[in-house]
Amino acid sequence: MDDDARRDFMHAHAGVRSTNDLDLHGCQRVLDAARKVGATRPAPEKYVGRHPGYPETCRRGCGALLEKVEALLADMKLPWAYATATLRQMHRNMRLEWATARQLHDLVAALVVEQKKRHMLEAVTSLARALGRTDSDLNALARWLAPVSRPLTPKWQRDLRYLEAMAETLSGEWAARQAAARAAEAA
Repeated sequence: MDDDARRDFMHAHAGVRSTNDLDLHGCQRVLDAARKVGATRPAPEKYVGRHPGYPETCRRGCGALLEKVEALLADMKLPWAYATATLRQMHRNMRLEWATARQLHDLVAALVVEQKKRHMLEAVTSLARALGRTDSDLNALARWLAPVSRPLTPKWQRDLRYLEAMAETLSGEWAARQAAARAAEAA
């Protein structure tokens, strides 16, 4: 209903033209009359995109940082417990609800690095599969890329420097294969 129609409807059923003037009985008469003509109660709005486990008791003023944390967690399909554990590891048992803006900024930075690692590992794995490489081939490539001054750790998949070097090497190999295939087609 537009504003004039709503006012006319309220005047016809409750004798008032403003909702401020409605008493409880008048409000009930207006609602009953509206239901008789087919009005229904709107469904309650759901907040779409809220990642499960959102800490509702966080400090005010950190909403944008919490939204960024939430978006990063949702992208990586991680629970809020991961963010809480990361913050506790970085800031001596700090609870997410008590974190300052600076501490949340540090958490966002750590989650961005984790996101880069995950995306880079996914890229390296998909490139390796496209090239027909196995996991043992990837381990050998990681050992080959390891500098003498810093031996290869067993968890090279978590080291962004190794992942970037492996992605560069594998994409170079992929480009060389593509160039060879184009040259073979041209010949």
